[in-house]
Amino acid sequence: IQAAILDNLLHNDFVRRQGWRVEVPRFLSPLYGEDSISLVTVLTTLLMMGLATYACLRWTSIHLLLVGILFLSGAYAYLTMWAYQHWNLWLNWIYPTAGVLIATLGAILYRYLTAEKRKQQLRYAFGKYVSPAVMHTIEQDPTGVRLGGQRQELTILFSDIRGFTTMSEQYPPEVVQSLLTRYFSTMNGIILQEYQGTINKLIGDAIMAYWGFPLTNQDHAFQAVCAAMAMRDAMAHWETQPGEPALQIGVGINTGEAMVGNVGSEDFMDFTVIGDAVNLASRLEGANKEFGTCIIISATTYEKVSDRVEARFLGTIQVKGKDQPVDIYEPLGLKPLHKGA
Repeated sequence: IQAAILDNLLHNDFVRRQGWRVEVPRFLSPLYGEDSISLVTVLTTLLMMGLATYACLRWTSIHLLLVGILFLSGAYAYLTMWAYQHWNLWLNWIYPTAGVLIATLGAILYRYLTAEKRKQQLRYAFGKYVSPAVMHTIEQDPTGVRLGGQRQELTILFSDIRGFTTMSEQYPPEVVQSLLTRYFSTMNGIILQEYQGTINKLIGDAIMAYWGFPLTNQDHAFQAVCAAMAMRDAMAHWETQPGEPALQIGVGINTGEAMVGNVGSEDFMDFTVIGDAVNLASRLEGANKEFGTCIIISATTYEKVSDRVEARFLGTIQVKGKDQPVDIYEPLGLKPLHKGA
């Protein structure tokens, strides 16, 4: 040891620290261990943190990011070793490396919070265009969006505005759009919020909705019929509002098995419900014109709600596309024991 010290003295071969030192704030002195810190260390730490932050915010690939951060830390470690071996200069390795780690974690956290915020915004915006069933399916398995579906007992509801085509010819498009906005705000609120249904699509002035998926409750027929009667009551209230044109709606409801899932192609698909049960509900909605009614339900739907809903038997009709005639009913209201349900 003494010989090494003497040799260093004779050849002026000492390990040197960087110059241009600045005072460390008193509250950081215990952390740093000294009263001053090299300005080179400060600038190097800031530079390394800036490079790490830029890499984290610029590169979306996590693998590329990890390689970049490891390369940056390894390059600085090599620089400190090279300076020590060739210049006897000791460069602080701890603080720049710790700065890289802190900057990386901070930038990743920022990216995560930003991505979550954007995801929430996208989910909110996307939810305005697709049904809750679609959102539920995608959230459960984002990679499983593929063609196909499943057989499920559903209650399907179709409704539209009577004479809407004629009305559209009498008013400017802006007035018609404003009218539909107010109308759908009322109808959609009843279906989605009050009776937990799923709106499959809006077609002009028509609404196609269903119950029984993704919530597979056994009371879907009753909820659909209650929603239809609430829609009828809402239109009665609509007519009492000053400035609103008189609107008459027709609603058709049927219960049966249908396929619910994605149809289309790999390039474009639609989440919908298909089957004979759907077609019958659509035909019943159109039959309201013949019977002068607002709501018509099929016999299969009536069987599931007959203990709670007062209904009038309208007769038997032959529906296009079906070989057997269909019994139909008009729901009048809830039976006394179930009013307010």
